[in-house]
Amino acid sequence: MIMKLKYIFIILITTTFFGCASMPDTTIGYHLPKSKVKIVVNQTVSCINTSKPIVVTSVKFFPIYYAGSDKLQKINISELDTWYSTGNANITLSKDGRLLGFGADSTGAGSEIIDTLVSLVPAAGIKSTEHRQPSPAIKTKIVAACNIVNMVAGKKDKKPLPLSVVLRSSINFTDKNTHSLEPFLIDGYPQSLYMKIKDALGIISYSSISSLKQSDIHLPLINSYKEGRSIMLVEPNIATIIIERRTLGSKKIQKFEAKVNVPQWGKSYYVPIPKPPLFGKNLINLTLHESGKIKTLKYGSVSGIKDFGSSIKALNDAYITTDEKETKKLKDEADVLAQQQRLVVCKATPKQCE
Repeated sequence: MIMKLKYIFIILITTTFFGCASMPDTTIGYHLPKSKVKIVVNQTVSCINTSKPIVVTSVKFFPIYYAGSDKLQKINISELDTWYSTGNANITLSKDGRLLGFGADSTGAGSEIIDTLVSLVPAAGIKSTEHRQPSPAIKTKIVAACNIVNMVAGKKDKKPLPLSVVLRSSINFTDKNTHSLEPFLIDGYPQSLYMKIKDALGIISYSSISSLKQSDIHLPLINSYKEGRSIMLVEPNIATIIIERRTLGSKKIQKFEAKVNVPQWGKSYYVPIPKPPLFGKNLINLTLHESGKIKTLKYGSVSGIKDFGSSIKALNDAYITTDEKETKKLKDEADVLAQQQRLVVCKATPKQCE
């Protein structure tokens, strides 16, 4: 199970005045977000029949968002009011300095206006290997790998137990629309063992990593150029990651796919901050997902007579992909491995599951 600790800093500046400006002459800095992806592959193999191993594989993708180390973006607090207005600023930052929320009003946050895709995007797949007729040379490799699997897994009632392994990798995205890949490493066992049993498990590798063209990234605001007081944000690009599993002696390829937000491959834009009116007030309320995508945005104006407000709304589907219905109930690695072991036992000895 992946546990996540959330830390935020909330900076609240509220001033009421008459006849002169009162916001402090100071600037709040924040970082634009970046992302990387952790990959977890769970595999369980049963080698009761050493020439025809039964394998179940699942893959999960976990995006991680963090503050970039490039140019610091700034919000000038003193520009939020004039000599005839009432100042109120509420700025929320993550522990590492990413902007999560901005409010310049004195009437509360209001209702949620924009829902965007979920920051955490898990994808999982589960499928047993196909029956294959390998060549004698390949069959020899599979039998050798299965013998090692059975030796490591042990026996129960004189029958080999299934063996479960966890592989981990990660993708690091750079600012120039490129990436670097870490190799898949086995967790809890020597890497040399994985090299000996991979002919039974199937080879896990990256198939492709692609993204949207800059022209295909749709900004949440129209006319989002910088003009006067504004907040710079970035609309993340969408990266499509495909991981594949190839079985020895077969042309069939099992694929796992996920789509994740990549802010450093995205497109920057500006959210304007309205100027206070002579009478009454304007308000803006903005909250962001950890990926930098807008979560809520509300504009409005309040006078002594009536309330005027305007808002924008955009909905994006959460990107969640699965290969089989069984994986929808998987919650953590322990659940994955337990379910995989039950499945391969049933595949290997169907009578036990009747």
